[in-house]
Amino acid sequence: MDTFIVEGVKQIYILPCMGDGGLALAAAVSVPYLKMKNKVHVPNMLLGPTSGKTVDNINLLNLKYPTLTYFKPNDIYKTIVNLLKNNKVIGLFRGRMEFGPRALCNRSIIYHCKDKTINDWLNKRMNRTEFMPFAPVVSEDFASRSFKNWQYNNIAAEYMTITYDCEEKFIESCPAVVHIDNTARPQIVYKNKDPFMYNLLSEWYKASDQVALINTSFNKHEEPIVCDAKDAFDALKSGMIDFIVMNEEIIVHLKERETYN
Repeated sequence: MDTFIVEGVKQIYILPCMGDGGLALAAAVSVPYLKMKNKVHVPNMLLGPTSGKTVDNINLLNLKYPTLTYFKPNDIYKTIVNLLKNNKVIGLFRGRMEFGPRALCNRSIIYHCKDKTINDWLNKRMNRTEFMPFAPVVSEDFASRSFKNWQYNNIAAEYMTITYDCEEKFIESCPAVVHIDNTARPQIVYKNKDPFMYNLLSEWYKASDQVALINTSFNKHEEPIVCDAKDAFDALKSGMIDFIVMNEEIIVHLKERETYN
C-alpha cells in the first residue's frame, strides 16, 4: 500500500497474508467476533513450521552435506556483522516460518544496503528479474528518522505492507533499498518482539553507520520459501547464499570454516 493513497487516513491495517491464503485466517478470527463479539489477537505472522531441533538439523548436515559444516560463534551478532562487512549474502533460518508473502527475518536473506548494483547481481543469483526491488529491515529506534510520517503504532510497517517516503539521509546511506521514487517498504523490528534482529541491527549500526539491512525472502524466484533445514542447506550448497544463520549456529562451506570462526 502506497502512502499517497492513504493521505488523510489516520490509521490503516493491512492483513499481512493479504492473498487467497489469508482467507482461512480471516474466517477463523471472524467467527468468534460475529458470534460472541470476541476479538482474536494474532500477535505475529510466525505461524508456520518450526526450524526443527538443532541437533536433528546438524545430524542431517553431517550425513547428507559433506561439503558443509557448522560452528557456534562466541558472539553471534559480531560474527554476522563481520560477514556482512565482507560482502557475504546470509540466509536466516530460525524459529517458525512466516505465514503470508512477506519474509520477516525468520526465512530471509540479508545483505548490506550500500550497493546500488545489487538489483542486478543478487536478483540474478536468485534467478529473479532485475527490476524486483529489495526492502529494508529497520529497528524501531531508527524508523522515525528514516521514514516520513512513520508512527510507533503503524502496525502495517511490521509486516512490510506499506511504503513510506524516505528521509534524505536514509536515501543517501541505504540506496539499495530505496525505490526510484524515493520510497521504501520497510519491516520495522521491535525489541520486545524480535530481540535477535533488534540486537543485530544495533550492532550493524555501530559498525557501519547504516540503520538498515536488506531483507528479501529466502528462495529463488517462483520457488517456495525455504521451509525446513534441507531447503536451507540446498540453497547454501547451490551457491545462492554464502552462509546460513540457523538459530545460534553458523552453517558454512567447509573450505571457509576457519576464516570465519
